[in-house]
Amino acid sequence: MESSKEQANKSLAEKYIVEDSAAKFTDVAGLEEQKGFLKENIIVPSLFSEMFKGISIFDPTFFIYGPPGVGKTFLAKAIVGESKTTCLQICPSDVFSKFVGDGEKIIKEVFAYAKEKAPSIIILDEIDYLFSDQDNTGSEPPRRIRTELLIQISSLKSENRVWVVGVGNIPWVMNEAISKRFGRKIYIPLPDFSRRKELIQKYLSPGSISLQPEELEALAVESQGYSCSDILIFVRDAMMEPIRELQKATHFKAVDTLPNGKCVYSVCDPSDQEAKVMSFAELEPEQLKMRSIGFKDIECYLKKTRPSVSQHDVERYENYAQLQREN
Repeated sequence: MESSKEQANKSLAEKYIVEDSAAKFTDVAGLEEQKGFLKENIIVPSLFSEMFKGISIFDPTFFIYGPPGVGKTFLAKAIVGESKTTCLQICPSDVFSKFVGDGEKIIKEVFAYAKEKAPSIIILDEIDYLFSDQDNTGSEPPRRIRTELLIQISSLKSENRVWVVGVGNIPWVMNEAISKRFGRKIYIPLPDFSRRKELIQKYLSPGSISLQPEELEALAVESQGYSCSDILIFVRDAMMEPIRELQKATHFKAVDTLPNGKCVYSVCDPSDQEAKVMSFAELEPEQLKMRSIGFKDIECYLKKTRPSVSQHDVERYENYAQLQREN
């Protein structure tokens, strides 16, 4: 039987388990090259470990980086969904505790649990902050936590079947020695034209609008420089416009009849001959018919939404990625 201490440690590690991820690579728009790399180096080895026996080169560490809001953490969770592995996730706030020794203990138990429940993936979120070279405080707890994490990563062998996936926004602030330890770096840039088209279509609710091919292409062109999060914001805002109109409307007209005899109403102009003065609050939900959103709605909110990543930052990411390719 397990001792009470072993049970407590196991319970500690279980707090950081990511429940079964429903995300799949098909849910991740674009990024075919990155998905192919991760499939070859994590997913296939986790599912078919027998095929990799005798292969002596094993690198369990991967670093997914890029601007904020481009889908890095979602991609990491899609790896879990594809590989059907145990997944544990740690972020700096989990280990930088005010209690000395807690952070190291969490790291030890998470890695021990991952080995026990292998194949496993440990996601280190905000790893750039965790190993920032700009932290010159010299304080003992963070230094000990980082040392413990490196010890645990160095202990991983191919038979453990444990992979560590770091996710970060600002790779150039990482300590150089640590950065080299995460040798396999995967750059997720701002979405290109093709990915922007796919994201806009994906974020629109099914049946809410049917964009013409030329309209979708126009939106993808106009949203150049936008992150996935930026695109989600302007699409979501556009989809809320018919609801906003319902809330503000003072005139409605009957457009249909329900089986129970009640009329279905939609917003209309006060000058409409069939207009009735009323508010949406006077009607039951099934009596309201919202208009579908159109291209103009989406374009309007696209223009109101500013890109969250500056051109200066884009150039810095591109330069860093180029440097990694050359090295």
